[in-house]
Amino acid sequence: MLSRTSERRINIDRSTTTVRRPRYPYARIPESRSSRNRLVQNAQKRVEDSHEMKAHGMTEATYKDDELIRISTRPICAFENDVSVQSMTPQKLATALRDREMILLSCSTAFRGDSSRILQLSDLELYQLRLIDQGYDVYAPCAIFIANQGKTNTDGNLERHGCIRHRIPEICCIGGLGFHFFGEYHLLKRPAPDFSVEPNFGAFGRRKWYGLHLFRGGNSDYEPLSYDTHLKRTKAIHEDAGLKLKNATHAGRHYVGETAMYAGHHMRVLQNSGSGRL
Repeated sequence: MLSRTSERRINIDRSTTTVRRPRYPYARIPESRSSRNRLVQNAQKRVEDSHEMKAHGMTEATYKDDELIRISTRPICAFENDVSVQSMTPQKLATALRDREMILLSCSTAFRGDSSRILQLSDLELYQLRLIDQGYDVYAPCAIFIANQGKTNTDGNLERHGCIRHRIPEICCIGGLGFHFFGEYHLLKRPAPDFSVEPNFGAFGRRKWYGLHLFRGGNSDYEPLSYDTHLKRTKAIHEDAGLKLKNATHAGRHYVGETAMYAGHHMRVLQNSGSGRL
């Protein structure tokens, strides 16, 4: 049994979630009053949101595997009876490939919409990931996306999000990135970035291509895609595929969490991948 001193310390430390003592270093206590108050205050809002989603038929937060495959193959497969796909101009096809990659990127790295839009070409890296389960000398190429700004990263910390080639090529983020570059530099015939170094700019020089955005805006290559355009294009894809999702630009983030959950990963992995509400 706990001593009176220990019981008294528990009563005092109600505002925390864990009490650390020499004999019981990981004793759990109830959640704080502030957390319970927030739950009570938001209860009515959650009920209203739930009724609204039911009225519109929106009960899912993310994609199923077959739905993701269906919306990812539509821009690159010309169906015989689909006039809209066959009549695509190079500009429309390149835009469709860009939208496709933004969805696949979010489904692979758990990026929010804003994190995807601000990515630059200089944020991409190639890393040789060691597959220790397959063998000590077995490596797989891994695409790394560097993020230094986001909803939960306001201090400029460098975060590295990686993905390897998917066993299903239709939903492979790396393959989608190749299709996106094909649309930009072959279909639209855009000039390749200038990788030259301008001297007299510090110890490492200056490189103009560092400011190029992976998903550029309509006015300049150095401006990111706007939120309104991203939201509009994503909703159009969902409507075209007959999907009614609760989230638009965040749907891929929940897909990563559900995939990790079904694979049996720890709850901390689920929380870091964007599924703390599962």
